[in-house]
Amino acid sequence: MEVTKTNALADFLGIKVEESTKVCRKCGRDLPVSSFRWRGEGTVMKRINIDCKECVAADDKIRSRLKKDAPPIPEVCDCCGQSPLQPYRSQHKKLCLDHNHRTGVFRGWICDSCNVALSRAGDTTEGVKKLLLYLEERQ
Repeated sequence: MEVTKTNALADFLGIKVEESTKVCRKCGRDLPVSSFRWRGEGTVMKRINIDCKECVAADDKIRSRLKKDAPPIPEVCDCCGQSPLQPYRSQHKKLCLDHNHRTGVFRGWICDSCNVALSRAGDTTEGVKKLLLYLEERQ
């Protein structure tokens, strides 16, 4: 869906400016792209975040509150037991605060690899069980 947006310079030059919309993964609202942050990573330097600015701000507040009450950061990942300082993990030198996204409860300090794996498995035990079953069936 394209939405016409007013812009003084564009109006002066006679250019029609259109702003597309995007559905936020968290709240499900169809919002103008300007309601999302831009991020750059890897080879794609201009990507629109999948969560709107409002939802990101709410998540940031939850993480900030959890960090205040969380236990000290351990030397190794609570999930895989490996140090994030190992040579092959050089891009991610710290552990991430992991929490249940539905309840907001702290779960532990995990490395980026485990954090991404949990997220890609749907952040559910069912998703992790399906991965385990897949591996067990194909060994």
